[in-house]
Amino acid sequence: MSYVPSKGSRVPRHLLLALLNSNLLEWYFRLGSTNSKVNEYQFRNLPCPRLSYARSASDRCLADSALSAVRQGRLCEVPGILATALERPPFPLSVVRTILGATRRIVDIETSRGDIARNERSALAPEAQPYQDLINVLLYKMAGLTDEEQRGVEQRLEEML
Repeated sequence: MSYVPSKGSRVPRHLLLALLNSNLLEWYFRLGSTNSKVNEYQFRNLPCPRLSYARSASDRCLADSALSAVRQGRLCEVPGILATALERPPFPLSVVRTILGATRRIVDIETSRGDIARNERSALAPEAQPYQDLINVLLYKMAGLTDEEQRGVEQRLEEML
């Protein structure tokens, strides 16, 4: 099943999951958080990319190429495939569908781990981490961050944790 939003539709849970588990939103949240309690205003203040509801044959082809690369584990190719779609908001469905595909792959991998201790669940399975890394890269690009700025966010987040 692929995501095709309509105006006024809700954000799919897998997209919300991707956003909330991204390093970019983790970093942003920690900038203004002073404790472990999450208040509604903090949640509502989190940035969310602006998405396009337009559908086109070219965007469908772009999504098919990116999703094929995700399914085949050629994750390092995905940002290049989506480069033009990541240039400026609103971001097309090809980007959304790719993030959803990567998120579903993470969920599948994590589900296959079965019942494990909570402390083991705090880190992704090694085979799931590359998909999370891809989501992080796509979100950094959507935010317009340079490679240097991405490294800066990652370094700062590591210091915060």
